[in-house]
Amino acid sequence: MCGIAGFLRSDLGPAQEYSREFDAMVDLVADRGPDTRGVWIENNVALGHRRLSILDVSDAGRQPMQSGCGRYLIAFNGEIYNFPELRKRFLDPAGVVLKSTTDTEVLLEVLACLGPERALPHINGMFAFALWDRRERKLHLARDRMGIKPLYWARRGNFTLFASQLKSFAAHPAWTKELSGVGIWDFLQHTNIGEGRTVFAECWKVEPGQHLIIGNDGQVEKHNFFDLAAMAQTCKERAGAWGSYEEAVDALDATLQQVVRDQSRADVPLGAFLSGGVDSSLVVAMLRQDRPVHSFSIGYEEPEYDESGDARAIASHLGTEHTEFILTPKHAAEVIPDLPSIYDEPFADPSQIPTLLVSRLARGSVTVALSGDGGDELFAGYERYEQSVNMWRATEHVPKWLRGPMACGIRAVPPALWKALLRPFLADASRSMPYYADLLRDPGIAAYSARANYLGIGPACAMAQNYADETERLFRTAPDMATPLDSLLYVDQRRRLPDSMLTKVDRASMSASLEVRVPLLDNRVLEFAWSVPRDFLIRDGRRKSLLRDVLGRYVPPPLFEHPKKGFHMPIKLWLGGALREWAESLLSDRLKTVSEFLDPSVVHDMWRRYLNGEKDLTHPMWVILMFLAWHEKQNISPSGRAG
Repeated sequence: MCGIAGFLRSDLGPAQEYSREFDAMVDLVADRGPDTRGVWIENNVALGHRRLSILDVSDAGRQPMQSGCGRYLIAFNGEIYNFPELRKRFLDPAGVVLKSTTDTEVLLEVLACLGPERALPHINGMFAFALWDRRERKLHLARDRMGIKPLYWARRGNFTLFASQLKSFAAHPAWTKELSGVGIWDFLQHTNIGEGRTVFAECWKVEPGQHLIIGNDGQVEKHNFFDLAAMAQTCKERAGAWGSYEEAVDALDATLQQVVRDQSRADVPLGAFLSGGVDSSLVVAMLRQDRPVHSFSIGYEEPEYDESGDARAIASHLGTEHTEFILTPKHAAEVIPDLPSIYDEPFADPSQIPTLLVSRLARGSVTVALSGDGGDELFAGYERYEQSVNMWRATEHVPKWLRGPMACGIRAVPPALWKALLRPFLADASRSMPYYADLLRDPGIAAYSARANYLGIGPACAMAQNYADETERLFRTAPDMATPLDSLLYVDQRRRLPDSMLTKVDRASMSASLEVRVPLLDNRVLEFAWSVPRDFLIRDGRRKSLLRDVLGRYVPPPLFEHPKKGFHMPIKLWLGGALREWAESLLSDRLKTVSEFLDPSVVHDMWRRYLNGEKDLTHPMWVILMFLAWHEKQNISPSGRAG
């Protein structure tokens, strides 16, 4: 894993004029690559690289790397899992002689042999790269299918800047911090910034499966080498080919064994995260088939949140060397000041704290760790999938002319009264009934799911509603899928995975110089998940049924068939206790400087109600506090906002 940074001058001026600033850009991502440093400057372009050595740790793997023909140079971040197959299929027949055993060189030579447009669909891995074509004078930026690795780019005058993280841009003299209204709205409503947007104006993420070609004059061509909806449709056409559910379990077992074997290649120590849930336990079980495993977990003193005992039991059964860390409010308070710098832009998933600490824990022993991220989004693991589909089907029986008045009637009843009236029938009617009202009004299940599960700060947002259409476009225009469940999985794979889950893991792990790989998001697993009948995913009321039945071959079901608490921290308990001083300091000192985004009176009232026991306000308060902490770290004046 590595960090990259660079720039292109469209005025054709020499990049060398900014060599000192360029050096600083590269060093700002040193955490991502602490082992070696490389820069390349020619005419109006500069490419920089910080390396975390994983495969062939010799100097033969240094970057930026030049192709054998001399035409291309690459700065690459990630891992290519099918590089042996790519070498045999494309390079050996062409007589290409390699100078290293790195996946980087194989990737570069395949790009050179086929051209980037033809090569990208063949690549299986997690990656983000900048490729300079010296003959055509074009810069290619590309990012993997699922958005596992980040890549940002920005326009400032005659400069196109690019880097693994936004922090690199701060070192370039052309960089300015005009804020993006739509980016901030997106964060305040959805707790992260998605779909290519960032918190800054004229600054973007390269989107998952996207390939940008930037000409010497700064003109940009955008191409998608991967389309999730098209792939899903192609795979679903094979759903009828499965002879039985048991056949699918066998096939998934074999696929996962091969995927984990491919993703465990490394010339440095490798381990795995183990939470005690199905996904991480399955990854560890597969890894343990071929090698000793060092596993790592986080626990809590609060028993209602602690799953360290479950992880310990599975580690014992599988025979791993297991290390755990008990996270306390003191530890959280110590790392919270680091979060704005680690995440670069506002990000508000409280599990970012345990993810950071388990990454630091693992880095003390290994350089690479495997994680179980992606299992819920690919194999229908969340309870809300079932709930949303059931409510959607119930809504289909309501005549369209009745839906609007019915929604108004539901909304007119206070949530607390719904809870009291329906207590025998619904676990929390105070939440589910307002969601049902939203469902009656919304045109599709994806839009309903966005309202129900991508929760923002509500009336505390002081911004105008005119950004809503753009930030909710994915939810409202998601392609028609075969089933309601497909629509929910598609939206989460397009939005929740790259912009929340994978962002969290990448920033936390790379700040500790730890490479984290996610086998359940391998191309082969993704295609498998979309190819099976939908009733294989949720079978007899068991979510993630396929993954559970594969895991049951390696771990006794009683060790993992229990309610999952999720990788969460006791923020509800801590925010009004050990973290209260930090929270109130931010609210006192910073809130008045962001009044164009947040309504101070509403926020103060929310905080008062939270302290008085309204714990449902925990999540919106965390969103607000993370925005204030980020804004304070950036030292942005109120005049900095731009649309």
